[in-house]
Amino acid sequence: MPRHLFILAVIATAVLFLLGQEAPQTRAQHSADEDVEMLDVFEVPGTAIKREPRQIHFPAPEIDSLHSFLDHPSLALPRTLRIQRPNLRSSRPVMDPAGKIRGVRTSVKPIHAPRPPYPRFAREQGWEGTIVLRVTIDDHGKVLTTTIQKSSGHSSLDDSAVQTVKQWEFLPGKNGEFAVSSVVDIPIHFDLKQSH
Repeated sequence: MPRHLFILAVIATAVLFLLGQEAPQTRAQHSADEDVEMLDVFEVPGTAIKREPRQIHFPAPEIDSLHSFLDHPSLALPRTLRIQRPNLRSSRPVMDPAGKIRGVRTSVKPIHAPRPPYPRFAREQGWEGTIVLRVTIDDHGKVLTTTIQKSSGHSSLDDSAVQTVKQWEFLPGKNGEFAVSSVVDIPIHFDLKQSH
């Protein structure tokens, strides 16, 4: 970064500090986390499966040269990688501050929320854990985005939860009598009961 741009950035930060304002990026993060509601833990029970030892034999692949194997088109990385983030600012409704003050704001409620399947391989391995999903719900109760806030530690459990929650339907939150979009955190706990 050129020196004159760095000095301008420091001056701008100092001016915002003196005016009693936070930097815009920090303020957006605080307000986004304050509006996130935590729903009750969603339990996914499962029964542990005793894994029987299996003998599986795979024939060794025939590779003429390692160079031709590494140049295979399916192993090539894309030239450009785009990460697209949802623009939540443009879709946020205007909120009536009286809704929070007078307590007329109601939270979202799941109305169609089937349990995620407990993957067989995870049950064989004895994997358990809790995943926390951050879900954006529109004013019609449909799921817009689903992201992992905290992993369970096992990708198969995480994938099962994410794919299932994308299909959930909610009774949207309300501000007074108006349905509004919401952002909620949903903890999903995968719990194994040992079979006898």
